[in-house]
Order: sequence, then structure tokens, then C-alpha cells
Amino acid sequence: MDKTTKEAWMGKKNELSPEAMEKRKATNKKILKFGCLPILIILILIALIPKNDSDNENDYTVKATKLIEKLRNPKTEKELIADYDKAIALCEEMKNIKDTSNNFLIAQMELEALVTNKDNNIKNEVKKIRVKEQFSSWNGSHKNLEKYIKASMNNPKSYEHVETRYQIKDNTVMIYTKFRGTNAFNAVVTNEAVAIADLDGNLLEVKID
Repeated sequence: MDKTTKEAWMGKKNELSPEAMEKRKATNKKILKFGCLPILIILILIALIPKNDSDNENDYTVKATKLIEKLRNPKTEKELIADYDKAIALCEEMKNIKDTSNNFLIAQMELEALVTNKDNNIKNEVKKIRVKEQFSSWNGSHKNLEKYIKASMNNPKSYEHVETRYQIKDNTVMIYTKFRGTNAFNAVVTNEAVAIADLDGNLLEVKID
């Protein structure tokens, strides 16, 4: 070991020559660099190791428990629908988890009951909200059906909504709409449209008398 190197290692900081000080700084950088490298490699390897079934169970149990609480105490109608859709997707994912614990099974069964039971209040409430959004808050007309009717008229500008009634089935909505407008002879006539829509408002069938 030469004198400068020995001084860099052994000497006190305030007694080092400029050359020894630079050598100590360079050495410290190397130690820091190569000392942190193994730690970094270990952290990367840990991140790459897949979670075991127990970890997955815990994650899904926590997610399910939170969704159950949010579904039972929704803040807004929009939030209720969003959480309901998340719950349906989570139920499907949880079916693929095997060798489950009691906590997992309880959360899974409770969540499925909330989103799949036909007599469940939450499912029915979500259905009502989805259907309500299909209709105009101004005059009660069905938004998509009104567009369809206007597109079929001789004079769409003459369209006048009279009344709309609807009935919710299992997964569809029956819609009855009365409207006025001018025909090919420019006479004002009243017609009725009967339509079937899905729960998202898409028209499945339309008949205009």
C-alpha cells in the first residue's frame, strides 16, 4: 500500500492531503456502489416472486369486504353502479382461487349474495337506476327510442312527445311511447311506439303503429 493510499484509509479527515482526500472519496463511492448493488438485486428478486395462494386469498378477502361495505352504504347512485360492476367482476375472479380459508369463503358467499340474488334489494336498486338513466329527466321520454322515432318520421322536426310508460322485466324494459307529428300529407297524427330495450338502454325491438 503506497503512502497516499495508506493516508486515505488511516488518516484523520482534517489531516488528509488533497490527493488523499480525493482517493478516499473515490473509494467511498465504490463501496457505496457495490455495497448497494446486492441489496438492489435482492429487492428486485422479491418483487418478481409471485404471491402464494394465501396472499391472494387475503387480497381478495379484503377487496370483497370493502366492496360489501360500500354496496350496503353507497354515497351516490353513480358510485353504487360502479361498485356493483366491480363486485360482479371480483366474484368471477374469486371462483378461480382454490384451497380457500373460512374468511375468504364467507366474504365470497356474502358478496355473491349481494350481486346475484334476484330478490336482493341492492341488485334491484341498481337495475332501477340503470333503467331510470335511459329516460329524459325533462319529459320522461326514452332517449334512444325518441331518436329512433325521429329517424323514421317524414318530418322529424314535427315530433312532439306525448307520454311514455315503461315496465321492467328481468333483463329488459318494455317501453310504450305516444307521440305526435306530421305525416306525408302534412297532417298531424298521433302514433304509439312499443319497444324492448336492455338494461343499458339499447333497443332490441321496436314497433310503431
